[in-house]
Amino acid sequence: MKRLARLVTRSNRSRAFRRATIAIALAATLVVTALLASRAFDTRDADPTHARARTGRTALRGGGVRGDGDERTPAMCWTGLDELDAAVTLASFRAWAAPLIAAGDPNVLEYLADRLAELVGDDERAAHEVLGWVRDTAGDEIWLVLEGLKRAPAIHQPAVADALARVGLDPAIDAEHRTAIFAALDTQRQLAPDILDGLAGAAMADDPGEAGWVAARTVGRVMIEEQHRGGEPAPYVERLLAIGARSPDAQVRSVALEMPMHVDAPVDGAASSRLAAIITGDPDPEVRKTAIHDLSLAVDRDQALQAYENAFRSEHDVCVRWALFRFTARLAGARALSVMARMALLDPRFASDLEIFQRIYASGVVDFERVWQSLPDDDPHHCLDVEGEGEES
Repeated sequence: MKRLARLVTRSNRSRAFRRATIAIALAATLVVTALLASRAFDTRDADPTHARARTGRTALRGGGVRGDGDERTPAMCWTGLDELDAAVTLASFRAWAAPLIAAGDPNVLEYLADRLAELVGDDERAAHEVLGWVRDTAGDEIWLVLEGLKRAPAIHQPAVADALARVGLDPAIDAEHRTAIFAALDTQRQLAPDILDGLAGAAMADDPGEAGWVAARTVGRVMIEEQHRGGEPAPYVERLLAIGARSPDAQVRSVALEMPMHVDAPVDGAASSRLAAIITGDPDPEVRKTAIHDLSLAVDRDQALQAYENAFRSEHDVCVRWALFRFTARLAGARALSVMARMALLDPRFASDLEIFQRIYASGVVDFERVWQSLPDDDPHHCLDVEGEGEES
């Protein structure tokens, strides 16, 4: 499961780069399978039933196996990539790819995913055929099949995306397949309301696990994509805030609340109230800090300032208090200084911070990014090691 998670969340590299870097790894893999095979792979033979046995020496054009007494060592030479590309078809792909998948080399898996995406292309029928493989895949093949489908243009055809989502939301599907399917949906340009509800439900399940975390992330990633295309993020934000308030898993709540940061969607009154409840009631300090960040985009700034001040009174974690203090400034600028002064009276550890913010605003700096960059120390309470945040913005 951990291996699948690493594969699902890896960043994409260009096909040209992958094609250049997989050559040696693929050659080594094919040599290993050749030593295990009883027959050579003839790239002219299209019969998929013997693909596993055939994978081997004739694919390694110019290479082979050198004999040295009783020992046989592989010659690390690969010139047969184009022949393999030409020989494989959608019908023969799984049998051809099986011994390569078994080797578990990430570069080879990347290459195979690209090759499968090419075979599917924008063909809806081919995409449905590949989707039909999903339930009987296992291990790395789950990722390979779904990543290949995800990279194919056909994944953006509504019927294909809908069918894929419904397989993932099927109660009978196991958690490993569900996780990979939800990840394969994250490049969609939009999600239908019922699919959105299904993903949110998976994230709020009694035991959401990794599938729930990926579901929340997918809702967020599609929200970002839709906004970039001029769409409305509000339906996605609504589901993400619901997940942030109701999921039993702190990591799922945290990723759900992180996603709205990427679109800077205005937070209306109802959302502000929900975030205020999370800030004062969530048991996990990281979740509370994430909600504090989200609330800094509140439309009703007075409502949000009051929520920050109320939360500061009941909060005991210094790093959460520091988040409340600094995001008060992000929310309202110099107008927040009176609230920050009351916070510093309640907790004298923030008195010196207050003086610094007062001097910066008195100098005429008002943009929060410039205010933040003007701080002599962006981690005065030694919270970054705990938070793993990086730069605030």
